[in-house]
Amino acid sequence: RRVKSAVPAGTSNTEPLNSNEKLYVWILSIVSPLATQAIFYYGWRKSLPQKSKSANTIGWIALLVRGALFYLL
Repeated sequence: RRVKSAVPAGTSNTEPLNSNEKLYVWILSIVSPLATQAIFYYGWRKSLPQKSKSANTIGWIALLVRGALFYLL
């Protein structure tokens, strides 16, 4: 919410996720990949398109990791 509110209304920011943001997205995606992926993607897609795409990719990878771990264990 803090990141999105820093972008002026009607504009978009094309910066990628920084290391702290990636860490937060990874941690949340491991806990609940689909919910986290949807929240970040749909919440950021208009004002922060690059960050939303990165968060979406991390969510899919986390979902695959969780599926592989579930299948193997």
